[in-house]
Amino acid sequence: MLNVFGCVDNLAWLWVNEKQIRDKQGRPLRAQQVGLRSGCVAVHETLSHEFRQYLTSREDWFACLEDYRHALAHRIPLYIAPCGLSPSKLDEHNGLEKRKNDAYSRRDYELWLTLDLAQERLGRFRPLMMHSFSQGAVPVNFHAQVLADWNTIAEIAERFLQELHSRSVRPSPNTTTTQPNH
Repeated sequence: MLNVFGCVDNLAWLWVNEKQIRDKQGRPLRAQQVGLRSGCVAVHETLSHEFRQYLTSREDWFACLEDYRHALAHRIPLYIAPCGLSPSKLDEHNGLEKRKNDAYSRRDYELWLTLDLAQERLGRFRPLMMHSFSQGAVPVNFHAQVLADWNTIAEIAERFLQELHSRSVRPSPNTTTTQPNH
């Protein structure tokens, strides 16, 4: 997840450096001003209308990516639970947990292990991830998300390279550019 975010960030920095984009006072952009999302106005304004439209069409993807990136970088390590439990198995699971606690308090470790294995068999591995239970996050299928992110990054990069090679930057009212002397 962090690498996917980094790929997009690297593309934005590549654009800024290759096109020598500066702020309206001619200073280098601050890190917070560099990105491909529409909120990074100094960069966004220098892109073609078609590429801006394309990036805007991916705004939901960018938002989700950014949400996971910030959660991973600042709060919660990526975790995929070893198994999931269907609601129909919850009472059985809780009953086994109580019996395990009783066995442990009696120091009957063999019974505890037997009950623990029975409890594990109730669950089913589902490679889901989510970064927060309290922020309304929805579980995401990890493998499918990795593949979708890979495809999205490849598509963005391909369009980005076309953008990079097909046009020179038009200075906008809020930015200045300097072209290298070749």
